[in-house]
Amino acid sequence: MTIAKPSPRHELLQPGYCSSSRFPDDAVFALGRMVVQPDGSYRSDNVVKAWRVDIKHERLAAIPVDGVLCALDPAD
Repeated sequence: MTIAKPSPRHELLQPGYCSSSRFPDDAVFALGRMVVQPDGSYRSDNVVKAWRVDIKHERLAAIPVDGVLCALDPAD
């Protein structure tokens, strides 16, 4: 599978920060951007593509972006 090169408006969001309500047990990559929240944390915004790691078939599988959330708590 080819993952599109991020545009200046998007970045590749890593599975350590992302999850999907449709695939809660799978690692998820997303293409979007992170936005600073009032509490200093970051949340994904404008997610345009997402993939899950399909361990059983040893591949990345495209998934719908609805239900994908990437978040990062503020540094202590």
